[in-house]
This record gives sequence, structure tokens and C-alpha cells, in this order.
Amino acid sequence: MTANPPHSDSTPELMIEARQLTRTFRTGGGPFKALKSVDFAVRRGEFVAITGPSGSGKSTLLHLLAGLDQPSGGELRFKGIRVDQDSARQWALRRRSQIGIVFQFFNLIDNLSVADNIEVPALLAGHRPRDARDRRTALLDALNLRDVANLAPARLSGGQQQRVALARALVNQPELLLADEPTGNLDSQAGREVMRVIREQRTPSQTIVIVTHDARVASQAGRVITMRDGRITGETEPGRDDEPRRTLTPIFDRERGGER
Repeated sequence: MTANPPHSDSTPELMIEARQLTRTFRTGGGPFKALKSVDFAVRRGEFVAITGPSGSGKSTLLHLLAGLDQPSGGELRFKGIRVDQDSARQWALRRRSQIGIVFQFFNLIDNLSVADNIEVPALLAGHRPRDARDRRTALLDALNLRDVANLAPARLSGGQQQRVALARALVNQPELLLADEPTGNLDSQAGREVMRVIREQRTPSQTIVIVTHDARVASQAGRVITMRDGRITGETEPGRDDEPRRTLTPIFDRERGGER
């Protein structure tokens, strides 16, 4: 992990800071700018949803936050420390202990049982086998997966597979949970079940960032960020009950005293 000091206007409350973040892909037709100078911040303990049409840059941004891809420009900080130039090994170590990821297509290991899929990340993070097994058992019970613990993932329904993927992401009690369209391949009932589990398993200090097309999923977040054409175009706070959505001033602008 880099030893760079925090940016001068970083605060301990910020889990993620992106400043002028860009990502350009080289294609047969020339460069494609998937992210265009994105400023983005998430405070510790927030639940943030990122929405927008296909191709807006949502998943690209999430992959950068997870260290699964590297930005073409700008700065990315995690807990005040600059990480955008960190190596694949540094990111792998960070993901083992601090960041949990839930993918749309589950990414489970087919030749391992449900129980082993959940337990392996804890073992890789250095937990004692007994502790890893205790964590696995607790999550199997909490997510109603005990009856399928010894089955291969391919024998499960889509909703069950996503719950296994969620358990795997939660087994190390990550400070940051990232989810890329966690209900995108599920029917409505299974999608509601996955979101219920996310809410119930969340700790007060855990930060969650979810990319979603589903307005019902986004409405459960405390803050909704909208993207289009590689840029952030707005931030809102979902209304509760009969209250309307409230437009927010971005965090960086609030720190500078800006008003929208």
C-alpha cells in the first residue's frame, strides 16, 4: 500500500475520494472515454447507489473503486490514502480484508461447494480455519443457505447463488461493500430477498456502493448518484414515504461551501 499522505482536504469521514478520475479504453475505432473527469466521494457508513443507462460508466467506476481496473488519469483515495497507482498485489491484499465485491454474474467457483465458496476468502485473509468455519456457518444460517451448503453452485437458483456471492463478500466483514447490479439477473422476489439480506447484514460503520438499473434498489440507498456519458450528472436523496426526492450538493462542493 502506498504511503502517500492524505490530500490536504481529506477527512477521516471519507471512505472513498475520486478527483478528476478518467478511464480511456483503446478500441478499433480509436480511444473511448468511459469516465470523464469524475469527482466522487463516499463517507464512511454511507449507502450509495449509482444509476444511469447502459454505457454511462457506472460499472467502470465501480471496477476502479475495487482495484479491478486502473484509471487513465486523476486520483483515487481509499481511507485518505492515494491508491490509484497501487499494484495488483496491493489491491488483492486490500480486497481480502477491507473490500467485499458482489458481481452481477455471481463469479462462484463451480468445483467448490457453497460452504467452501464462502469460507475460502476468510482462509485467504489469514483467519484460523476454525474462525473461518464459524464465520461461514453464521452466514449460512443468516442467509438461509444451510440446506444447500454441500451443493455445487450450479445446482442453485439464481437468487440462492447471489446470496452465496453476498455471503462470500461479507465473510471478512469488509469496511466497504461494492455490488455491481446485484439484482440484475434475478426475478423481483429474489431481488427483494437479496436487498433484504444486504440491509440486515450491514453493520453501522460499513460503507456500501451499489451500481443498479433498478429504481426500487436505488430507493433504498441514502444517496443516489446519476451518471450519463461517463460523467456524474446529479445527486439526490430518495424520498421517504410521501416525501419527494431532494437534490443534493456533491460532497466536495459542500466542503467548499458551495450551493446548488
